[in-house]
Amino acid sequence: HLIPTLLPFEFEGTTNTHLPFRDSSSGNIFLLRLPIKSDFQWQAQTRHLYTSQGFLPEGAEPDNYYHRRTIAEQFAFMHQLADAGIPVVRPTALARDKKSMLVPYIGGVPLDTFLQNPEIPQERKTKAVRLAFENILTAHQHGLLMGDRWITNSIVVEQQNQIQVVEVDFDIELRGPYAREFELGKFLFHALYYVADREAMLPALLEMVKQSGLRDYNLAKVAQFIIGHHRLFLQENADPANHRQAPPAILESQIAMLIN
Repeated sequence: HLIPTLLPFEFEGTTNTHLPFRDSSSGNIFLLRLPIKSDFQWQAQTRHLYTSQGFLPEGAEPDNYYHRRTIAEQFAFMHQLADAGIPVVRPTALARDKKSMLVPYIGGVPLDTFLQNPEIPQERKTKAVRLAFENILTAHQHGLLMGDRWITNSIVVEQQNQIQVVEVDFDIELRGPYAREFELGKFLFHALYYVADREAMLPALLEMVKQSGLRDYNLAKVAQFIIGHHRLFLQENADPANHRQAPPAILESQIAMLIN
């Protein structure tokens, strides 16, 4: 039995909030995960993103392409991923009303923050990206799609100079004929977009794609989704001071290198 002491801070995401507390008996920290945004707000935001990025065709029924997982569905899915050997935090308990769940807290750094840190050697960044890439492909091999994989949802945990990438947040279930390609395209775009040294990361990504083969993927669709992400980011984050931006022609030539 836990003896909870609520901690004076919380983590809030786009669709969930997390209330942290310490178990006074063990000293371990847990997060109580609760949904916060209405389905109407979520649907409007997600429809805009997925249409702009080329995943949701104009006029298509969203339920055929994506679904917001309930807390109970997230709970079950996280156990599926853990059972398949994917590094995730296995949730501890589901509330009786199935509207919240308890998850152990892990320390670590979101992958986007890790990639932007100029003090971290490039080889460690490449290692972290490779591990996250392998997590996605391993999940696909088990018939599992983690969902909308913003790399903020990949947590880099360093212990005794070893790196592990733990996946968190599984709010969105992707559906449809090109769901795997969309998930992969989003990850590859983020790996190029967020890294401090894009010129160093590109050859590493090229090698990862080459070694993995990706024979069962529609690579033209992967490229389409990467370009869709890039154009949306340029449009909605237009800032000349943003060093991560690249003119579409440059980034799209890099994408062509990735898939050819």
